Amino acid sequence: MKTQLITLLSLFTLASSAFAQADVQSLSPRRHVEFAELLEINLDEQLADGAPSLISGGTIKLDYRAKMAELTVFRSFHCPRDLYCIQMMPSPIIVKLPIKSIRFDACGTRVIDARLDRRPVDGALQTLRIKDHTSNTCPHLIALPDTSIAYKTKSSGRGGYVETNSTFTAEALEELRFIQN
Repeated sequence: MKTQLITLLSLFTLASSAFAQADVQSLSPRRHVEFAELLEINLDEQLADGAPSLISGGTIKLDYRAKMAELTVFRSFHCPRDLYCIQMMPSPIIVKLPIKSIRFDACGTRVIDARLDRRPVDGALQTLRIKDHTSNTCPHLIALPDTSIAYKTKSSGRGGYVETNSTFTAEALEELRFIQN
């Protein structure tokens, strides 16, 4: 009786670990790093330093090995005509957040959520939601972009909360290949 119980328990443990391993592998792609160029950038005015027209492009990078999502928005240099300006490129806006979950919705869209909450130390709550629509199977009235991104922040400010909402669309996420010697 003991041996049967031990055998049954070991089979159950083995089956549950195999199921858990298969579940993790199905959610995370075999690729380690995915990358896409941003096509449409709707950056919140509070993040654009009052000059949203000076945004020149951006990228989204998902590093599954490090479990990090990185959104980079490039700003271009601008000097009004007939003025002398310091020749200094503005630094890009870089948002690097840990990936908290990867799931699929009912239509097959892969949803990656990244989040960092620094409110306990007078920081901001930052959330980044990346939706990969390339495997979407549901019919839609409008064409969905290959990748859609929403970046939201919430922090304490004078007299209440300060919130920002930025949206982006991007090309299809592709595996970033590294050259190995």
